[in-house]
Amino acid sequence: GGSEQLERQPAVAAALPEECRRCAAAAKARGVDVEIVLFDEAVPTAQAAAKQLGVTTAQIVNSLIFEVKVSNKQREGVLVCAPGDRRVDRAKLAAALGVSKAKVKSASAEAVLRYTGYQAGGVGPCGFPAKLRATFVEARCFESRHDGETTELWCGGGVKPAMFRCTPDDLLRLTTGTRAELAEEA
Repeated sequence: GGSEQLERQPAVAAALPEECRRCAAAAKARGVDVEIVLFDEAVPTAQAAAKQLGVTTAQIVNSLIFEVKVSNKQREGVLVCAPGDRRVDRAKLAAALGVSKAKVKSASAEAVLRYTGYQAGGVGPCGFPAKLRATFVEARCFESRHDGETTELWCGGGVKPAMFRCTPDDLLRLTTGTRAELAEEA
């Protein structure tokens, strides 16, 4: 059947792709130890990742890159870590950045690679080569589970089949981000 979870074993650090090592090192530099898990195959959507991990889509955090048009020639990158079950509201993001909605757009795959050093779809939430204009962690990432435990989040680990687990507070620390309400209303 297709419903059983794939084997996941902690990858031997040396065997991890460079992008994964960079992501883990950046997290560690900010005081968060992460263990990157490599899946046998890419998990292209939050739904697919959630199914593999046995968690809700809301616990899969997408590291989304947006671009702000600063001038005709210049663009700046913005990271929004958002739960996999919600879309980011560009109007809310623009307001948080203090710019008009027209100046904010999703970054192209090429721009994502340029800003983050990661391929789109495998973006980790830290370890970027250049400083971004801003980093946000969507407020719904902090909603606690019904059993009162801290929400367990899963983030991209630098390549498409790589992910790591962390808490919302860890995520805030390793992104040095700002908590903000940026999701579209359901």
